[in-house]
Amino acid sequence: MRQNCKLAKTGDVERLIELTKAQNEKITQLTKMLERTVVAAVEASNTLVCNSLAMSKAAAESSNNMICNSLAVSAPMSSPTISPVSTSAPAPVPALVAPITIMQQNIVLCPWDGRYPIDVNTAQIIAAFEENSLLKAYSQLQLRQQLDRTMARPRVAELLVDLVKRSHANPSARNVFLSPYNPDKVLVHMKSGQWMVKPSHSAMRLLCDGVAAAIHRVTLSPEERQALPKEALVALSSAGFVYRDEPEVCSGMAGKKLVEHLAIMRDEAAKSGINMITVDE
Repeated sequence: MRQNCKLAKTGDVERLIELTKAQNEKITQLTKMLERTVVAAVEASNTLVCNSLAMSKAAAESSNNMICNSLAVSAPMSSPTISPVSTSAPAPVPALVAPITIMQQNIVLCPWDGRYPIDVNTAQIIAAFEENSLLKAYSQLQLRQQLDRTMARPRVAELLVDLVKRSHANPSARNVFLSPYNPDKVLVHMKSGQWMVKPSHSAMRLLCDGVAAAIHRVTLSPEERQALPKEALVALSSAGFVYRDEPEVCSGMAGKKLVEHLAIMRDEAAKSGINMITVDE
C-alpha cells in the first residue's frame, strides 16, 4: 500500500505558533477587560446602594427632627418619651369630650275641654289666705262685710287670680297661653292633643268658673273643710256666694290680671326655649 504524507515546513509551523500566541494574548486581554467591566459595574451598584441608604437615613433623621420640634413647640415643658411596644390588648382611648346625658321630661297637660279647665286643691287655698295680705284681711272681716258686694268684689277677684297662679305653678296645669300675635286670643290645649284659638274674655271666664267650682267642692267636702282654718273657711264660703251672684262682674274684674299672668307665663316659656305652638287664627 502506498501512503502519501505531506510534511509542514518549518516556517509554517513557526507562523502557526505565533498566530496561536497572538490569539491567546487577545483572548487574555478580552478576559481582563471583561473582568474590569464587571468589577466596575459591581462597584457602581454598591455605590448607588450606599447612596440610597445614606439618603434614606438622612430623610429618617430629618423626619424625626421635625417630629421632635413639633412636640417641643406644642409641649415645651414636657419631653416626648417612647413607650415600649406591648403585645397586650391596646388600652381604651379616653374620650375627648365628656359624654352628655340629655334628660327628657314628658309633661301631660290637663285638657282645657275636660270637666274643668283648671283645678285647685285645699293646700293652695290655705296658702292663699296665709300668704296674700288682701285675702288674709278679707278673712278677718265680719260676715256681713264679706258678703257686701262693694267690699267683696275686688277681694273675690283677687282670690280668683291668686288661685289661678298657684294652680299654674304646676307645669301640667298650663293648658292655656296668651296668643303671641293677638292679645285678645288665647291658645288652649284640647283632649285631642291639638291647640285651638279661643277668645280671651271667654277663656278668663272659664278659668274663674273652674276656680269657683273648686271652692264649692271644698266647702261641701267634710274632709277638706276640716283642713281649712275657720276664718279661711268662712271667707271662702262668702266668696263663693258672691261669685255665684255676680260671675260676670267678678270674672271681669279678674280678667285684666289674668291676661297679664298668661302673658308672663308665655314669655317665660319662650325664654326657656319652648317654641310656642302657632295656630292659624
